[in-house]
Amino acid sequence: MTGPTLNLFSQRFNRECANLDAANTPLGLILGVDFEIESVEHTLAPVWQAKLSSGELGKEEAHQAMRQYNNVVKQTTIVWRARKSGQA
Repeated sequence: MTGPTLNLFSQRFNRECANLDAANTPLGLILGVDFEIESVEHTLAPVWQAKLSSGELGKEEAHQAMRQYNNVVKQTTIVWRARKSGQA
């Protein structure tokens, strides 16, 4: 599960949205920055991690809980790659 808002800082994503006439704000192009999300890792709160580990909760159910409830995720680690002009 990634943060769709962070994709707004990707110029590649900005151009894709523009080609589709999507209403996304092209922050990467506006601000002159270009980031790509390399990875996103969620650490669940202990009670939710216990449910997942025991099989009481499946991965899709855990993702649904992250979207629906507060305090499911204890920490989120996002690795971004900065793209400099001229980089592929």
